[in-house]
Amino acid sequence: MADDHNSMRILRPWQNPGVRGLLAACVVAVVAAGIVESWHYVHNYARKIIEQRDHRPLKRIVLLNTPPWLSKSLLDQIAQEAVDYTIYNPRHPDYALQLRDPLNGNILKILARHYLQDQNAGENAWIKRIGFIRRAWTRSAQIIEISAVYRRPAALVAGPTGGYLVSFGGVRLPGLYKANQFSALHWLIQIIGSQAAPPVAGRHVDTPRIEVALKLIHVLASQPYYHQIAAINMRNLGGKASSLAPQITLITRFGTRVWWGRAPGQEGFYEVPAARKLESLAKIYARFGRIDARRAYVDIRGDQVLVPKPTTQP
Repeated sequence: MADDHNSMRILRPWQNPGVRGLLAACVVAVVAAGIVESWHYVHNYARKIIEQRDHRPLKRIVLLNTPPWLSKSLLDQIAQEAVDYTIYNPRHPDYALQLRDPLNGNILKILARHYLQDQNAGENAWIKRIGFIRRAWTRSAQIIEISAVYRRPAALVAGPTGGYLVSFGGVRLPGLYKANQFSALHWLIQIIGSQAAPPVAGRHVDTPRIEVALKLIHVLASQPYYHQIAAINMRNLGGKASSLAPQITLITRFGTRVWWGRAPGQEGFYEVPAARKLESLAKIYARFGRIDARRAYVDIRGDQVLVPKPTTQP
């Protein structure tokens, strides 16, 4: 009995295989927790350093590579849209916190989508494409830099009481202009006689008269005399008002007329093609320095350029 008693070994707790496994698991768990806690500490410390040293409450939105045709007032409104949509958005109050978080990039993607998808909001329709939206830091503040491609106005669609702008791509641009404001837009060609309600900003214009006028503007825009054209009268497009009168008339800045005729590509056998009309205008411009040949009107629809006889004094 004594021998049996002496042969028994008393195992201490840490010598038990089950206990050793449990202790090892605890050590692994503690190490893992320490790693996670360390990562959180470093992450939060980095965030705190950025916030303390470089990050201040958002001071401004900076628009990069802005075009000359947009006024400072319009550019300020485009920038303000970013502030209103992120910081003062009652539907998404969390956007303000996301924007102020220097490590949050998702809010910048949300802002880019807003500019492009909500084109009817504010002045957003001026923006054709977003290059990038990124954070930058100055010595005193965080700024948001926005690089975009902007739509260029091609014409003022003018009515008797007001008008609106349309881009070269046929997109309605923001804003409505009263007739007494047209003089401030004298550098734009006016499209007259569209007889259609304006679409909402950011939508393509699908009115045939405006579409044809824009096509003609594309044809004329590269010509050296383009600046002499004040308006394009589209009232008789399709000969609806008169089968004999020119379907399209160019109104010069001298108050004279150029009888253009049918829409480019629609001349058929009735008129010379658009290329011939451009040649005629180029010759007239080279000779007279004006596309109206210094007459009340010039008819360039046929093979021969027609002008009225000069009036003679009695």
